Amino acid sequence: MNSNIKQLLFAICIGIITNTYAQEETKNLEQGNDMTQDDHYAMFKVGYYNPIAIGDNFANGALEQKGGVEFSFLANLFETPFLIGLQYNYFHSDVTNQQLVGTYDDSEIHSFGPLLGYQLLFTETWRATIASGVGITHYQNRASNEHFNDTATTLWVIPTVSYHFNKTLGIYFSGSYRRDFMNIQTPEQLDSFFKSANYISLSLGLHILI
Repeated sequence: MNSNIKQLLFAICIGIITNTYAQEETKNLEQGNDMTQDDHYAMFKVGYYNPIAIGDNFANGALEQKGGVEFSFLANLFETPFLIGLQYNYFHSDVTNQQLVGTYDDSEIHSFGPLLGYQLLFTETWRATIASGVGITHYQNRASNEHFNDTATTLWVIPTVSYHFNKTLGIYFSGSYRRDFMNIQTPEQLDSFFKSANYISLSLGLHILI
């Protein structure tokens, strides 16, 4: 009898533990689903933007990039993790070799364009996005006695990781790749040097959810 009672009590304990564990797993799964479709439907990024030119091109060979600013807005497409939005960034470049690019002193570079992306939610505080887009860029070149503009079509690929202090405010870090396809008329033998500029860009700033 005692053996039967012990077996019964043991089975009841196992049942209670199993049921409790199952409830916790269900709760975690539901929270995970909530994180995938959380109650935020848009995000803003405002931060410091630091491009670094790479490769054999005029931006790397004759210009020195200075830091700038960036702003982006991304919103969820309906209740999915897919994102759509806009990107703007600005930075400054000083001419370090006029023999390669001509007699001007510096450039102010402004870029603007649409983005498509995808969002990954790891926890309530950590999230990541990957976005890409095609935009337009203006190189506003300045010399002491004249100003002239060059334009480019810009391709971005922008992965971002953010940490949130609360449901609204956080910080982000991004390391992105961009390529500017320049609209410049040059001799054919100089096309590879002037027709495109490649950058690796590092960004840090505020991440705001709404």
